[in-house]
Amino acid sequence: MKQRIFKKGYIKYIQFHRNAESSTYPYIKIWFCDVNRTIFKVVGKEDSTKDPIVYINDYINDDFLLAFSCYGQKFGYVDATPSLRCSGWSYDIEGARGTTYTFPELTLTDALNFDVDICYANLNDYVNDVDSKTDSDYSVGTFEEWMLSDDKITPHSDSLAEGIYGSAFEFPSGYVKSITLLYKTASTEQIMIWITDKHSLILKKVIDYARNKVGPLDVQIDYYCDEPFYVFVRAPGVLWSSYGTVRCQRWSGSWGTYGFNTEGQYLLGSSTISWNNNDYAWVATTVNYGPSNTRRRLMADGERLYTLEDAYSEWLFDNTAKFPILVLGDSTTDADTTTGATANVIGTDHQDPNSYTMLLQSYLREALGNNVLRIYNAGFSGKNAGWALTNLDSIVWNNPYYSDLKIMVISHGINDYAVTRNSLNAYRYILRQLVLECFSHGVQPVMMTTQAGTENHGRFGWKQMSLADKITKEVAKEYNLEVIDKNAYTAFFNVYSSYRMNQIIPDGCHYSDVGHKFVAGAMFKELVPFTVVAGDGTTILSFADERLRTDLEFSSFSGYIWKDVKVITPANGFKLEASCSKDVSVKMMDYWVFVYAKNKKRLVSYCTTPNVQTVVVDGTSYNVTSSEQQITTLDLGLHHIVVNSAASTNVNYLGLKLLD
Repeated sequence: MKQRIFKKGYIKYIQFHRNAESSTYPYIKIWFCDVNRTIFKVVGKEDSTKDPIVYINDYINDDFLLAFSCYGQKFGYVDATPSLRCSGWSYDIEGARGTTYTFPELTLTDALNFDVDICYANLNDYVNDVDSKTDSDYSVGTFEEWMLSDDKITPHSDSLAEGIYGSAFEFPSGYVKSITLLYKTASTEQIMIWITDKHSLILKKVIDYARNKVGPLDVQIDYYCDEPFYVFVRAPGVLWSSYGTVRCQRWSGSWGTYGFNTEGQYLLGSSTISWNNNDYAWVATTVNYGPSNTRRRLMADGERLYTLEDAYSEWLFDNTAKFPILVLGDSTTDADTTTGATANVIGTDHQDPNSYTMLLQSYLREALGNNVLRIYNAGFSGKNAGWALTNLDSIVWNNPYYSDLKIMVISHGINDYAVTRNSLNAYRYILRQLVLECFSHGVQPVMMTTQAGTENHGRFGWKQMSLADKITKEVAKEYNLEVIDKNAYTAFFNVYSSYRMNQIIPDGCHYSDVGHKFVAGAMFKELVPFTVVAGDGTTILSFADERLRTDLEFSSFSGYIWKDVKVITPANGFKLEASCSKDVSVKMMDYWVFVYAKNKKRLVSYCTTPNVQTVVVDGTSYNVTSSEQQITTLDLGLHHIVVNSAASTNVNYLGLKLLD
């Protein structure tokens, strides 16, 4: 029979054209199949109108076939009589495996031509903002390509495979949209599903509730598995319907004590514990695959949604731009030991006043003149990356305060105990899934290494930090992500700053106020390109530096006539000098400087004639009283330096130097 093939692409919606309304049987069901008749997507809708529209909002990677069921109507592949052609179809879903239902054999009488329009949209609209579009933004096209085939449509089905757990079914890799469990009755409240690798390492844990629900139970997973996987279920009180492909713990047993294990842990507590056949029953199940995650494919190819420079540009050129950045981390982000700290609570807007996220936000607002930009804090004390992945919906996606983020900075590793080969693999896998979670929500991930400390037992020390940070950088390289090397910055600060260690990191793990201030400065440097970095040796702050911000007028483009600043013979490192008359006070210099040197820097001021100039350093004002004058010393970290002049007929200034 002839069957229409539709082109791949982003499908906004499908519109049917029926011969009449269908109030008696309003339910429409659509099956997307590949050319081998394997179902990969199912969409349903109740709509009794004559020309119903069913929204798809998904990218289809390959050319595809369509099958329809609309009870009471003759079109598509399904006859008017549900008992003849629709039996079992309502249970067949994406990537169906091992179900007891089969597709009906298609005959020429069933294959009625149908009138349908498929609304295609641009892929960039899908990646960037599909939900913001309206129907008028898209064009509708109908494709009339045909192929000759008499094959029936069948779900993809496999027999049980021999695996690490004995006769356990090994499911192939892919995007797992949901898992359907077949059972008769359920007296239990909670069902837990674990997806593991062949070593029982938990890749994904999902909880659902079965009490008073009539089987089958469809549990949403929404998870991309890069490798073949196994599925395990724990649900006391459930009467399972038949032998199936998934192990289920019925009451208790060798892994009952590990019932709350989550991502990055072993379901059995260890990769070496073996199964006891008395601990499980077989559960009939279907793993429902969807199309490969399009955003994942695009981002893995190196495309970035946003960069840190994008954030800076948005904030700088639009003082109403919020462009939120969220930092996901542990207690070193939560700011445990800072002044005024409180424990972070899921679902809130955490704003500890001396955390590096709040300090960074304050510095950025001051530097860029934008009082609405946001840096969100999603640091939770004692939590690791696996916990963050499990709770990401509550922490971020469903949090009304944080759900509008554009960039997520992922900063874990201290609590992840990445000190063995298995734990390293688990940490790598969890980071990958956090990255993919970001992409699937249209958020750009950025990786950040751990904060350096002095605690050196158990989870800490050279092995933990170096290995965890190595994996962080490798995952960043794999997905072409930007990296903020907080570990390098903080290790340098711990060694070379003038503060005592108990002032920096009182308990060997958590930074104090001065430590968080330094981290905020380091992140400011990563975000703001006009930051001057003062390392070892001499750094000159002059009128010749393009990173200078000033209220003085240098010249006019036409004829290049010098105005408030004049050219001088180079001397002592200066080539330009402020030299003018002003009726009002004027800001001559404005610099943001990040000191990253092995000693404090001496800040020295230079002018031709001392005359009502002031140098303001981090809010403290110093009067200029001599032509060459040491103003103060600067420790490691970020500093804001401003040079002002009062109204004068002799406004003059050369610049500043930071000296060892």
